[in-house]
Amino acid sequence: MATNGSRRWFQYTGDDGNTYAVELDENVYETVALGFTAIQAGPTGPQAQGRVISANNSRPLTMRTVRGQFVKANNDIVYKSFFVGTQAALNSLIAAGVLVLGGTQNWSLTGSQGEVRVLIPATDTAQLDGDIDDNFVAGP
Repeated sequence: MATNGSRRWFQYTGDDGNTYAVELDENVYETVALGFTAIQAGPTGPQAQGRVISANNSRPLTMRTVRGQFVKANNDIVYKSFFVGTQAALNSLIAAGVLVLGGTQNWSLTGSQGEVRVLIPATDTAQLDGDIDDNFVAGP
């Protein structure tokens, strides 16, 4: 089993094409097959644009994942989910059916979950208070 490493910032590419900065365990997420990269610097990068997400939060998005199982030397089975940095990496992992960590750990993939987004509704839901205030105002 790979031990937890120090944490560092990685770049996640959303289904909408935007990049996001996210802090993850570097021992796991430096694995090329998971599709995370170094953060793009400069004014168009995710940190400069305020696109920073938390790995365990669902807003504004939940990152795509794969689930896997690993059989230890004593035949115990460990189950774990891994975040995936790009849609292309997810497609490759699904096709391979296995994730290799640290060059020696073969995780058999048992499932996957695509990216999930939580969006702000454009109009009032009128569910609680009966008013009709919209959430966005028309621009100039």
